[in-house]
Amino acid sequence: MENHIMDARWLAPSEPSNKSCIEFYKDFEVDDEVVCATLTASALGVYKAELNGKKVGDIVLAPGRTSMRYSVMYQTYDITDMLKEKNRITLTVAGGWKSLSNHDILSNPSLAKDECAVIASIDIEYEDGTTECIPTDCSWFMTKSKIVMSDPYDGETYDATFVSPEPVHIEPIMYPRCFLIPQVNEPTREKEVIKAVKYIKTPCGEDVVDFGQNLAGFIEVTFEGEKGHVFELECGEVLDKDGNFYNKNYRKAKAKLTYISDGKKAKYKTSMSFFGFRYLRLTGWNGKVNIKDFKAIAVYSDMERTGFIETSDPDLNQLYHNIIWGQRSNFIDVPTDCPQRDEKLGWTGDAQVFCKCASFNYNTYNFFRKWLMDMRNDQRPTGAIPHVIPNNTNWSSPASSWSDACCIIPWQLYLIYGNKQILSENFQMMKYWAEYIVRRDDDYFSSSKEYGDWLSTDVPDTAETRGGTSRRYMAMCVSVRTLEIVTKAAEVLKIRNADFRKEADRIRKKIVDEFFDKNYHLTEETQTANVLAIECRIWPEKNNEFASKLAELVHKNGDRISTGFVGTPYILGALSDNGYTELAYTLLLQKKYPSWLYPLSKGATTMWEHWDGLKEDGSMWSESMNSFNHYAYGAVGDWIYTNAAGIKYDEDEPGFKKVTIAPLTDTRIEHLKASVISEYGLISSEWENKNGKTTYTIVIPDGIKASAILSGKHHSLKAGENTFTV
Repeated sequence: MENHIMDARWLAPSEPSNKSCIEFYKDFEVDDEVVCATLTASALGVYKAELNGKKVGDIVLAPGRTSMRYSVMYQTYDITDMLKEKNRITLTVAGGWKSLSNHDILSNPSLAKDECAVIASIDIEYEDGTTECIPTDCSWFMTKSKIVMSDPYDGETYDATFVSPEPVHIEPIMYPRCFLIPQVNEPTREKEVIKAVKYIKTPCGEDVVDFGQNLAGFIEVTFEGEKGHVFELECGEVLDKDGNFYNKNYRKAKAKLTYISDGKKAKYKTSMSFFGFRYLRLTGWNGKVNIKDFKAIAVYSDMERTGFIETSDPDLNQLYHNIIWGQRSNFIDVPTDCPQRDEKLGWTGDAQVFCKCASFNYNTYNFFRKWLMDMRNDQRPTGAIPHVIPNNTNWSSPASSWSDACCIIPWQLYLIYGNKQILSENFQMMKYWAEYIVRRDDDYFSSSKEYGDWLSTDVPDTAETRGGTSRRYMAMCVSVRTLEIVTKAAEVLKIRNADFRKEADRIRKKIVDEFFDKNYHLTEETQTANVLAIECRIWPEKNNEFASKLAELVHKNGDRISTGFVGTPYILGALSDNGYTELAYTLLLQKKYPSWLYPLSKGATTMWEHWDGLKEDGSMWSESMNSFNHYAYGAVGDWIYTNAAGIKYDEDEPGFKKVTIAPLTDTRIEHLKASVISEYGLISSEWENKNGKTTYTIVIPDGIKASAILSGKHHSLKAGENTFTV
């Protein structure tokens, strides 16, 4: 049945809401037998719909986050079985996603910059064939909700004693409807429910509840107190070195649930704001704290889980657990950098380095397809890609590796899912960015906006967050890779006049001229410099030399990593692809800082922003930029899938239509298994070291070409289970 949301009108508060939630409602009757009824709704902000006091659908934080200058999604719900003879539809709206946007780009004389708006239509088909449409219009009423404050950073305040003022009729506002589009990606839903595991009385006397898992989502609590009693729950990710509650790393975000009791025992769950947290600091609990009264509800985009890893090493299993929870916590309609502090932004650099691992773990095709739509919309007329999407911040200047997400992510999705549509939808954006690189050339490579090898540890001054590798060198290397990706995408799509190979070779020569000595040795003495030389194919004939130098630098650093956001995703592959598999495993299994396993010694349950967010003495890296729920360093997961387990797709026949299983084993691990659910079915690679022999068990679905390389020998694979002992 067709929806009529384009015939509806936008409704906005008739007076300033001051961050309180607004309820828009309408009473209506249905006379005859209803065959079908739907509600279609959207908002500038966040909305939830209720029909006759019951929530409509299971989507949360609707309509989702987009670049609102160009598109706002709407959702359609089946409400046939919810209708009665007399009905009330209520739409509760908060600032939500709009509060995270740059208000200048949404300026409209009909809508105050800090206000929200809602639009909806109910479409009914009766048994006699007639239809009825109930749109948002001047017949609706407005009142204030008991949620007297809702803010993406500050949290939610619910006043059970609040008495709503008399409802008032409202006049619709003149606001465009042309940018309304149907849901593109999987909506956000409530997923895992996590019970509190511990009550803590801290050394300084605070009441703290621990859920045992860092996550992003809602808080559900049972309250009981006298009328007017105020309960406060503040969110935190870690305890300080003395065991006290800590959340200074949230910066300006208050991240707090406040509940004002009406004297009755009540269960309350947040719904209009989400939090990033593991701990809650309680204020107002005068009696005994019962941890059974507290629950956390993980909230994230409802993607299909496709990848799994399990090993005999408990630390590797915990690392993978942390990778998964880092993804869950930050894939909330857009790939955010972190879910807790006053940011929650779609940083492009984080997303592009993690995209491959993310797409093994979950089916991310629609998730990234929608985000790439926002990226296309936010691309500057010059071709520049802002480094945050949606571009909430007016940070429109590009940055190497960050802006290159516009090419790296579509290409990666094509390789994983084999669907040319993702390339055709984004090719013009990719090409414009490639042309920007070529046109700006030295001006771009020397840009002061570069983030470099973000948060690497190869410089002694920890205040230098951009690392020790030349930012110009890095920009040039990554640009070579980007130009070659665009060229390959053009070949897949059979598009002419988009061959950037000559430009890539020109930049290669420039790199050699500037960053190699007279004996043609790379002068950049960092791990990341050598990693990028290999990954970006700067001089493939010298890959063994780069790998040898990389191994030397790793040994010099105590067999530890020193790379940041740009070098880390590729360092293990740079080693294992060039004869240093044992050293790659040494880095993977390293427990000393800096390493992937070091945070585990500090109780990490998600990936950290910094290698040493919590230092060895228990002190914090910093207050200003220290998230304990980032996913970028979780990119190591794709090496476990594609190298340790050896599940490799073929660029010429992508989407796992052709695979090679080439596991890299290590005697320090007894058993490792990884699997991914492809379009064709389950692909699984498992190996076990026992009694001096390695047994491989490989599962291949029907309909694909598959072979294996085991200890240097080639084997053909049949559909079903294949077992080999070496």
